[in-house]
Amino acid sequence: MGLVVWTVIAVAMMLKDMFDHSQEEKDKTMIYIILFLFAIRGLIQFMLNFVRISSQGGGGPFLRYKMNNGKTMEITTTLQQKEVVKAGYGQKDVFDLQFPHYNKFIDYVKNRKNSDGVLIAGTYMQYFLDNQRNIRNDGMLSRFREQNSDGNLCKSYQRLKDGNLKYLVIDPNIGTVVMGEGNESLFNRFFAKRDPVTGKIQEDGAISSLVKLRKAGYISLFSTNNLGAKYAFSLDDAALIAKFGNMSADELVFLRAKLSIARFFPDAQELLNFIGETFASRIGNGQVIGDIADVYGKDIDENKIVTTAQKILAQQ
Repeated sequence: MGLVVWTVIAVAMMLKDMFDHSQEEKDKTMIYIILFLFAIRGLIQFMLNFVRISSQGGGGPFLRYKMNNGKTMEITTTLQQKEVVKAGYGQKDVFDLQFPHYNKFIDYVKNRKNSDGVLIAGTYMQYFLDNQRNIRNDGMLSRFREQNSDGNLCKSYQRLKDGNLKYLVIDPNIGTVVMGEGNESLFNRFFAKRDPVTGKIQEDGAISSLVKLRKAGYISLFSTNNLGAKYAFSLDDAALIAKFGNMSADELVFLRAKLSIARFFPDAQELLNFIGETFASRIGNGQVIGDIADVYGKDIDENKIVTTAQKILAQQ
């Protein structure tokens, strides 16, 4: 809206300046013609909008919008899904449909100190944070990778602290930009550069650096709606080796990097199968409830829900 207003003002000022500095009558006549054509165009658009809105007013999405209601999914006391009509369907409800996984982090940093910096890569998160100070954008994590290019994890962590970066908000799907032929150098910088024979990492990329920092305990995973990324940054080596076989430390690092964006690799099916199998295996101990909550961006008391579910199942 602001851009439209500024454009209209700029055009109006330009036409006024042209009118004030016009020396010949034909120039002023031309300006009058331009203004007249603009007015006609605006009137036609107004009439078309009125016709379009009127045609939609009797039903469909427009009627539901005017009535300010929508549909939402609720979980009953017997843990069954139930679709209900929700009155007062407002901005927060629309936001929760589009970006529900943002809520957990937004609430967590609502009162963060100005000195607690946030690095954001590939998401719209910055537009919804209450505190807009000390937010840094790093579209492809190139600056992050450069600061970690010496391979010294301790120094890398210290650089984050010295730069007052406390939170890293990353969408691993930005890695899809570097996939495919002709993008090898970008791929290496984003994931890692490996020896094609031994699989040893010759130069860390942004994602492999994150994996190593997490494994060394310098950073922790706060939340993600990407189950592949969640398992990549939380499962121990034994779980990965049990599925994919023995491998070197570097191969494990790269495997974790691939899991965070599994569907875009040649062995995507094997990676996705592992994610599905891991999800299913967590049903028995109730951890799957936390996985589901993360996917839908819900902040829950996992232990309380597991206990309640066990009580309900015991009564059946």
